[in-house]
Amino acid sequence: MQYEFTQKWTKEDYLAFTTNHMITSVFKLSNLILFGGSIGYLLLSPIFTGEYIFSFLGIGVFLFLIFFLIFTKKNAGRAYEKNKEKMFVNYRLDDDGLTYLNVEGDLTKHWNEFYSIKETEDYFFIYFNKHNGMLLAKRDFSSEVIRFVITKCNEHMVDKRKIKFLDVEL
Repeated sequence: MQYEFTQKWTKEDYLAFTTNHMITSVFKLSNLILFGGSIGYLLLSPIFTGEYIFSFLGIGVFLFLIFFLIFTKKNAGRAYEKNKEKMFVNYRLDDDGLTYLNVEGDLTKHWNEFYSIKETEDYFFIYFNKHNGMLLAKRDFSSEVIRFVITKCNEHMVDKRKIKFLDVEL
């Protein structure tokens, strides 16, 4: 089977991809444990030392993380506004994989080359390695296309632990 479609990403789509990327790379579980333990130690240090200087450092690190989240979202919004006209993406899905179609040529990623995939109510977040990925907005898909993507990923992706689909029957 083969499906060709064009998607126009909205600002919400772009922010969803940026947020997902930030969560999967910066705020993954191992980093959260490290941040939580470090900040917790710094905040609790007055109990052990009687000095509050480390508590202020802990509060500073916590505020830095909050501002990092806010800054990243605002920066992504600005980047979208600058490149609005480039947010049209052409795809082809077939038995070989996902092909990104543009004027410079076609780029095909085979199903077994996918590093990870995560499905939400509205999107598929597809990564080809830890840092490079793309977004498929499900609003343009029929249930047949969604089922096709899920089936092909389950059949061909090497690391099954990196597959996260919703538990919804189609």
